[in-house]
Order: sequence, then structure tokens, then C-alpha cells
Amino acid sequence: MKHVKKKFLLQLNMKEGTANEITELNKSITIPDNVNLNDFVPHAMSSNDLFIQSFFYNLNGERTMVYEPNPIVIYFHSGQSLLADCDRLRKELFIEIAPPKAPEFGKVLNQMFGFYYCASNIITSFFCAMEAFMNSKINEAMDENFTIEIESEDGVILYNKVRILRCMNFLDKIKIIMPKIGFENFAQKRSHIYADIKELKKFRDNIIHSKPNLNFTVNYYEELYTQALNFDYFKIAESVKSFINFYEPNLIEQCACGHDY
Repeated sequence: MKHVKKKFLLQLNMKEGTANEITELNKSITIPDNVNLNDFVPHAMSSNDLFIQSFFYNLNGERTMVYEPNPIVIYFHSGQSLLADCDRLRKELFIEIAPPKAPEFGKVLNQMFGFYYCASNIITSFFCAMEAFMNSKINEAMDENFTIEIESEDGVILYNKVRILRCMNFLDKIKIIMPKIGFENFAQKRSHIYADIKELKKFRDNIIHSKPNLNFTVNYYEELYTQALNFDYFKIAESVKSFINFYEPNLIEQCACGHDY
């Protein structure tokens, strides 16, 4: 997999010359005193007629504008950028612990530290990319008055848009909500990739809510580390890319530079 293309959150190509026209028009516009600029999403225009969503930031008491990057692409890139190191460290660890020789304590410690650092960050970054993406699509497509009743172990729960975004299980958003608001059913259309996504979520939950093996009185993380050592990180990278691009083609795409991540 090659390095992915960096993208702004919202970037529109305007008609040639539009930026200059708007710049000239702005010179004659006065903003009324009763208008709160915090109620508006700012945008910037480039000299080559790009319209880019931005946000204001207070830098040492002065308001400045930051052009808003796409967090989904950032999260994906964050996970992708650690794949090579994760793979290298796991291979080095396996060589070190292979019988019959006794592994060196220092080498195993350094390799496990580096490997699990990469593995846990890959998994959480990829899941962040998917969750941010899913929430953005629901926010854009769902009517403000949308409600749905979902059966649970505690009875029937009524969800509105806010509760769906904040509280609903990620997999239920894929299986139940997305088809209800006009998207294709990913779980049915790409069942083999959906199985990978479920495994990713399971692993991510085990990382975020790390617990020792409850069958022992000492803190013992054998299951978590074993899951990490057995996981296919390159495969999940492709599955996450396919998941996102299923709903929005080419959001995750190869950079023109052609370099590896």
C-alpha cells in the first residue's frame, strides 16, 4: 500500500477567476455589529480558485485561520505509517524467541515495547478513521427529526440523531442505521470485509478497555498480547480502506508521489 493523499475536510473547485471576484466584493461589505462570526463556519480561498473549509484559532491573543484537514484521512495515515515498523519488530521478536536458545531479556523487552506500541496505535487509528467517517456520514445524511426504536437486553430504546451519534454501537450504525438513511448495506454487500471490521472492533475494544486475564489473581495480559502477535495488520489496512471507499469512493487514495507509507 502506497502513501495516501492528504486532503482538506472540504475543498471545492470554483470557476476560474471566482476568488478574485469574491475578494473584490468583500472590500465593499461591512459586517454588522450584531453578527457573531462564531455562528458561521469560515472558509478560505486560494489563488488557484480553491474554496477550503477552515476554523479560527486564537494564537497569542490574535485570531488566525487554520485550513481544516480531513481527520479521517489523518487517522488512516497514522495507522498506515506504522505498518512497516510493526511487521519488522514482530519478525525480529519471533527470531529472538525461537527455540531452542533462551531469548535475551533486553532484546525481548525492546522488541515487545516497540511492537505493541505500533500494533495498538495502528488498531486505534484505523478504528478512529472508521468511526469518524461513519459519524460524518450519519450527520450529513440523517434528518434532524429521525428516530428509531432498537430492542436491547434492557428493553426497547428510542434513538434520535444525537443519541445515535453519541451512544449507538458502531456495528449497529453499519447494519441498521446506514441502510435506513439511504446507503447500501455494507454488512450484506461486503460480508467478508465486514467480518474483518468486526475483528478490528473486538481488538480495539480489548486495547481501549485493557483487562488482565480474570482467571488469575495476578495481572496477566497473555490474551491481549497473543491477539496482537497473531493479528494481520496489512489485511486490516486494506479492509478499512475498502470500508471507507465503499461509501465515499477514493476518499482514501494513493498519493501521486508514489512513495511507500
